[in-house]
Amino acid sequence: MTTDFKTRIQEIRPDLDIETLEINQDGLVNDVAIVNNALVFRFIKQASYKRILDIELQLLAFIAPHISVAVPAPIERGDTYVVYPYLHGRPLLNPLLKQQPRACQHKLAFGVGEFLRELHNIDVHAQLDTLPKTLAPVTQDRWQALRMRIEKTVYPLLMPHQKLWADQLLNTFIDDPKNFAYAPALIHGDLAPYHLLVNCDKTRLMGVLDFGVAGVGDPAIDIAPLINSYGLPFVEKMAAVYPNLATVLPRAKFYAQAIELQWALLGLETGEPFWFTAHLGRA
Repeated sequence: MTTDFKTRIQEIRPDLDIETLEINQDGLVNDVAIVNNALVFRFIKQASYKRILDIELQLLAFIAPHISVAVPAPIERGDTYVVYPYLHGRPLLNPLLKQQPRACQHKLAFGVGEFLRELHNIDVHAQLDTLPKTLAPVTQDRWQALRMRIEKTVYPLLMPHQKLWADQLLNTFIDDPKNFAYAPALIHGDLAPYHLLVNCDKTRLMGVLDFGVAGVGDPAIDIAPLINSYGLPFVEKMAAVYPNLATVLPRAKFYAQAIELQWALLGLETGEPFWFTAHLGRA
């Protein structure tokens, strides 16, 4: 397998001396090859994902001037691949966060909050018709359709108290139009721990990866995975640098819980067991 990636890389960069090669095929859209801790080669898994790559590169070009942390900056692009400089930093996994002193945890929360404040405050109104919409369900109609799929597919496997929890969670949120009256913002859409790169010695957020599902949507969607990954106390620390947190947080709490039902639904509909274990290791 490594030989296959070396061949593909050398077809793109014949003069590149490959001293070290790290392969990551865990992504749903891309395979990633890191060469010499200097260059990242991302290869789409199938031709139909080319449009996803096109959208991501369009968004990165739009976002980069407005935020203060590093994001992928492509230096070469082909039909099935993109190349960009390696972004240094360690993924902000929950065990790594818990190992840090309390003051360091506060600073890292501030860093994530500042990134989200910058991202969510990019003026998108003039380009709402040209910027892509996030893939996350952010309209009442889409959530109502999702609720029907969950009731049909997931509910038969739930115990009575779980159905009661799911009913209360979904109905309270979906049936209230106010939950869909948010101001649209540019969001990352997939702030998993491995997409946040930090330097614990410098106590700072260094960069953010993978804008493949980014787009215009509800900013609360970016807060929800932080609740899942690190817990509510971490997110509440962001209030000092993310002034709108109190307004966004109720919706984020809903999304943080509803994702469990969405993952179960995906696992049952696709037959892919990955979705049943996707939540393990989170706060």
